[in-house]
Amino acid sequence: MACTVVLLGWQSHAVGQPPAENADSNVAKSRAPAAKEPPAELEPLTVTGPRTLLAVQRQMYAVQDQAYALFNQLNTEDDYDIICRTERPWGSQFTHRVCKARFEREAQSRAALDFLETMDTNVGVYHVNRQDMNRKYEHNKELMADLAKTHPEFRDLLEKQYALRQEFEAKGGKVRYGIGSN
Repeated sequence: MACTVVLLGWQSHAVGQPPAENADSNVAKSRAPAAKEPPAELEPLTVTGPRTLLAVQRQMYAVQDQAYALFNQLNTEDDYDIICRTERPWGSQFTHRVCKARFEREAQSRAALDFLETMDTNVGVYHVNRQDMNRKYEHNKELMADLAKTHPEFRDLLEKQYALRQEFEAKGGKVRYGIGSN
């Protein structure tokens, strides 16, 4: 008695048993070498659904990088260029993105160096002149507003960044406020 098993169009026989004489024509065709057909082209498949918080955050950062790169290019005052970095706060294992104007980063660096220098002398800790910093923050806002009025591509990027920030916060993301901070 012959034992024949057909799996996915292939025929297998028990060891030492000849194939049945009245085998199905499909099985016989499967033994013949098949003509190679060109691979069928698949139509692109687009799946739409709600974006994840991470996807929105990545897009928000990409648009923010474009906006700040354009701002830095259009802006003639280098002290107001915005620099974004990924930083890890002291004592934390988590990093976060921080965008600050160059004048703000330099003021913080000066304050940190002055603090280290005064540790041995017991002299009061250096502090940042808040009035001066507030003037610079206001000037930075004015620069951005003026560039947004005169350069539509910059305004479009700021609007797109704002819309993404709104979507990010609506999904539960937390955004720190300040010059370009996240």
